[in-house]
Amino acid sequence: MKKILSSLFSGTAVILISLCVISVTSAMRNVFHIAEKPYLSIKKIIDSCKVEAEFKGLGGYQGGSVELNLKNPTTDTLRVWIEPGRKLIAKDSSFQDIFIVKEKKFKLSPKEKIKVLINGFCCRATRHAPAKDAKFSVGYMTPPNWQSLAKLINKNDFPAGAIQAAVWLFSNTHSIASISDADMKRIQPLRGAVANLTKDELTWFTITYKEDPQRVFSDEATHIRGMVDYYVRSNTMVTVLIRAKNGRLMRKLPEWGTVGSGKYSYEIYIDVVNWPKGEYTVFIYEDESILLLKKSFKI
Repeated sequence: MKKILSSLFSGTAVILISLCVISVTSAMRNVFHIAEKPYLSIKKIIDSCKVEAEFKGLGGYQGGSVELNLKNPTTDTLRVWIEPGRKLIAKDSSFQDIFIVKEKKFKLSPKEKIKVLINGFCCRATRHAPAKDAKFSVGYMTPPNWQSLAKLINKNDFPAGAIQAAVWLFSNTHSIASISDADMKRIQPLRGAVANLTKDELTWFTITYKEDPQRVFSDEATHIRGMVDYYVRSNTMVTVLIRAKNGRLMRKLPEWGTVGSGKYSYEIYIDVVNWPKGEYTVFIYEDESILLLKKSFKI
């Protein structure tokens, strides 16, 4: 009996000791977790003279356009945070500044030297793209609306062209219509967020611009694209015309022949190369006389 009781007490003691060890270990982990130093803004770290830093251009203006060379001369490990929403300022005023849209968090060991690729986009459409090795300062955090845009981009995988158009909308007051992509569903969250942040109307159409190797933004529209919905009451011939504000006929789209009654969605895709800037209207007619729908756009 004594042996049984001894075994029971011994087993209980082992279990209690094990539980105590687990509790102490868990508590120590929590203490160390709480005590872990936070990541600090790259500007705060640079201003405190804890690192040697140099921002330089890689010759582009979208995506990985800037490289940060960092050296930690201290005996401490530094936790660095490059925030989305920070604007790097070009030291040559003829170059565009860079708006950071993807955050980076990393640790920099004592005496360590590293290179960090920064994901940012140009934010002065009227200036030149930064040249290779162009220098930048750490700059500043942009206003709240800009930061909201950067945080959205940071969490999503939007195409570079659409991101650039969104950034230029903020820096150069471009139209929301300039935010376009072949896959419109992919960028709808971006277009919707920009409309909400700027309080601008979300356009039914998008604009594609001419690519010019001499300029980062040509401001020369090449195509208008958008979906329109309309209803036909009976079997009829449908005609689509595009007119200028003064009534001039700019384009008559190919006729589709006779269509039956019902609801239809039609993609408008128009070549507008060399069209004067201004307002135009799409007219959809039944039997060339009954107006079914009209939609306006500006270039």
